[in-house]
Amino acid sequence: MPAVNDAFNNDDSVLGRFLTTAAHLMLYAIAVIAVARLPYYLGIDHWAVGFGEFVATLLVLVGVMHNVHRRLCVRCMQEVPTDPSGRVQRQHRVLWFNHELATTRGILVYIGLVVGGGLSIRVFGLPRAAHLPIDAAFVTSLYSMWLHHRLRPWCPYCRPWDDDDAIEEPSPDPVVKATR
Repeated sequence: MPAVNDAFNNDDSVLGRFLTTAAHLMLYAIAVIAVARLPYYLGIDHWAVGFGEFVATLLVLVGVMHNVHRRLCVRCMQEVPTDPSGRVQRQHRVLWFNHELATTRGILVYIGLVVGGGLSIRVFGLPRAAHLPIDAAFVTSLYSMWLHHRLRPWCPYCRPWDDDDAIEEPSPDPVVKATR
């Protein structure tokens, strides 16, 4: 995937700047997807809702690719919280969820939830609100990916922190000021 890596890691090109900008709208896109599902639950099928979900999904896709194919960029570093180690302590379950989804078991459980839930809703004729657990898992997985990308240097699940109480690589100190 050298072409994808080049596209996401070249801020000198128009495409690279566009992808970086679009990727940093991921959190807003997740919120739009969550809000756009409300009319669906209420039985409102309007083209504008579908279009909004489509655009938000494209932004999320670009954001996911940015998180996978790029290290922390300057904008990502600016979005790191002022107290990242404290944020990791408060959000450790979300970070754990992100790592759990990356395992074979996590992937199978997630696919089982989506496929099994979707089929059971169709087969048993359940109301649209029965999609809520599937949508909640989807939004949570996207949020966990977004959060993990910004807190990756402090993530306790990425590195072996508790191996005989010897930390081989310390957490980086948070940046107090911009370096420009």
